[in-house]
Amino acid sequence: MPLEQGGRADKKGNQYEINCIIYEILKILDEINYSIVVEALGIDEIGTDILVTTFEGIKEHQQCKARNASKKSWEISDLRARNILSAWKVQLDRNDNRKVSLVSPMDCTFLVDLNDRANNTSGKVEDFYAVQILESDKKFQNFYKNFCTEMGLNYEKDRDILKSIDYLKRINYKRLSENEIQERINQSIRFLFISKKDIVYNALVSLVVTKDILGKEITQSMLYDYFKNQKIEFRLRDNDDRIAPRVNEINQEYRETFKPLQEGLIDRKEFGSCIESIENEKSFIMYRSNFKLL
Repeated sequence: MPLEQGGRADKKGNQYEINCIIYEILKILDEINYSIVVEALGIDEIGTDILVTTFEGIKEHQQCKARNASKKSWEISDLRARNILSAWKVQLDRNDNRKVSLVSPMDCTFLVDLNDRANNTSGKVEDFYAVQILESDKKFQNFYKNFCTEMGLNYEKDRDILKSIDYLKRINYKRLSENEIQERINQSIRFLFISKKDIVYNALVSLVVTKDILGKEITQSMLYDYFKNQKIEFRLRDNDDRIAPRVNEINQEYRETFKPLQEGLIDRKEFGSCIESIENEKSFIMYRSNFKLL
């Protein structure tokens, strides 16, 4: 359904992008993402609302679009008009560890199908183009051919077809409605936090909207400090295999059991054994010295 024109559409679009950012922030706490940058700088900024870095070092450039004007889906002409394809080419050509994605509530069926076919091809040009493309209907064929043209590729050349497969493997379309992304956020908050859901969500909105985070890398340690200052408590579950909660638990146990030096030396039997060995060694040396004098 298209949004109303004017201010309400802008607010709805902004709300959707804010929720996209919050969703990726929560994945940092769940140790799915290593970090994100909102509104990155330099070449990272091109076609990027959110720059996600995984623990494997993969960087994903996300664009978040709540609507495509009054349309119900994304066509190749829309991706061209919004400069989405040209921005994707810039990022994908930088290195093989770059991915791009479009996050939106609407359909983009042909792009999803192309990504699926690229990930499930034999890697041979004739299998991909002659079978997976040309045996499809004309609309799908035209979408692929237009995609190649927009990405500066010639679909009649084997080398460029192979390049298109590489591009398509690293292009994701993430269809998330406003209700779905909100529900995912709510579920994640309930899983990660003891504090009330609305308190946590409002703190996340405040972090995105009012704090000075643009262009800065948001990491797990930064988020833990932020929530600690907000007096928001995390949940620690049995069999939780995330690293940070276990480290925090061990650190807390250490703080509770460690005795600082001002409380006196800690009696350890190993220390007594060392002293005894040193005293015995000193006695032996003195005995040997006296024997030589005789």
